[in-house]
Amino acid sequence: MDKNESISKFIIFLKNEPLIEVGESINGISEVLLQKDKRTIFYGTGLCTPTSISIGLPFDVLGMIFIAERIRKTFNFNKVVHHIADTHAKSNNLFSDEEIENLAKKTKADLAKIFRNFGLNNFEVNLASDFDKTSEYKDLLNQIPKTENEYVRREIADIRWFSIKHSVNLKLGWLINTGSDLQQGSDEMLFDGNFSKLFPNSMSFIYLKPGRTFNRARQRVSPYIFLKGENRIMLRKGEDVKEKFRQAEIEWGDKFFGGARKHLENIVHVYEKLYGNMTGIPLEEKIQQILDKAIAE
Repeated sequence: MDKNESISKFIIFLKNEPLIEVGESINGISEVLLQKDKRTIFYGTGLCTPTSISIGLPFDVLGMIFIAERIRKTFNFNKVVHHIADTHAKSNNLFSDEEIENLAKKTKADLAKIFRNFGLNNFEVNLASDFDKTSEYKDLLNQIPKTENEYVRREIADIRWFSIKHSVNLKLGWLINTGSDLQQGSDEMLFDGNFSKLFPNSMSFIYLKPGRTFNRARQRVSPYIFLKGENRIMLRKGEDVKEKFRQAEIEWGDKFFGGARKHLENIVHVYEKLYGNMTGIPLEEKIQQILDKAIAE
């Protein structure tokens, strides 16, 4: 199979996964995707927004996990690295170090359980604080020009670290804004674009659609940060998906929840591609089964 054919097959894959932002992802891939000595997928997740700390993992994070596994299996990648940016959250300076450390520890444990429950033996989870105090990382960080936002600089350094230390050649990200809105320089394309300027032709990038809430005022959100007060499905014990759907129908006055229901259908769709179809039951029961499997002790 030649390089053009391999890239073409990857593009076809992207076009057939409804969780993926196709145009931006096609623009983000290159021949580095085919390097035989680099066969690792990487994605990073945060613990806070600029103003609020996460209270746990939303159901949407499973979309990132399942898409990464679909790519790994389909294109014979060796492993998937899930990176938690805990040190970056501390640079926010709005929360205590203890709050961040406790949340990071719990998130890492929750993710390890999720990987185990879904048989994702080729996944591993890392904290930034596991390595970013080393002299090797500090030397690498010093190669990155200082930016107005230290978070951005560390994001760039992390991508480079995983490229070198974990043989990463594909980064999975997500976008809220698309098309002309990308000129605002938001989302992960900000990090990725700056990385590519410093280290050209060393990484491919693909992007997922954002997480969704049932709230009219704030519909498109991070797929891995759950903020207090959001009407949304959370990966936790006692979560009642049927009741969340009922609340969403009341909020919206219809059963589509402003596109949130379709987003959840797409997560279930990629799950079923990996684990088989769940036929004969409504969407909320499918989600409940996936959720209960994810959090099982």
